[in-house]
Amino acid sequence: MTTPTTPTTPAPQRQPVCLTVGRLEVRFDWRDDRWGHRFFIDGRAVWESVEGASAAPPLSDRWPASPVFTEIMMTETAAGPALLAVGRAGRSHFSASLTAAANTADTLLAEIACRLQEAPDWLGSSYRPLCHEADERPAGGQLSIQPPPAGSNLPATSNWSYRVGVSGFTAVSPASCEQPADQSD
Repeated sequence: MTTPTTPTTPAPQRQPVCLTVGRLEVRFDWRDDRWGHRFFIDGRAVWESVEGASAAPPLSDRWPASPVFTEIMMTETAAGPALLAVGRAGRSHFSASLTAAANTADTLLAEIACRLQEAPDWLGSSYRPLCHEADERPAGGQLSIQPPPAGSNLPATSNWSYRVGVSGFTAVSPASCEQPADQSD
């Protein structure tokens, strides 16, 4: 006698979502329970978003290394194509738009917002450089872009913006961009 089995339905495949601006491309791929992304220059992956609580220093699922995006879509604006993303971690809601940076070739502008219900332990976007076969190790270490400190008057919305181009990341004031000292030696 055989035991009946219940067929399992595989999780739906989520296709990557990409936005290309000249030599630069951002590609969002589904990773476990959220969209993570990589930046490519001339087809070569150079930076990857740090997701979840896997960053150094250790973070929590409520305050992950990068905003949590669970929904993403392409849209067309008067200025051209844009990526829109939303998601949630703990009691905080994230939203983002990525568009071509005005008057700057090969550059994307990322604008992020987080609706805060409580003071964050950490808030920002984190990236790690990617190695390639010809490289002994990636240049530099993880970098983080952070908004100004959240005030004590909550709930509130915290915003930060940055540009990503072939020369790297630039925080848009009042956000800051930090790359910790290389501690691999």
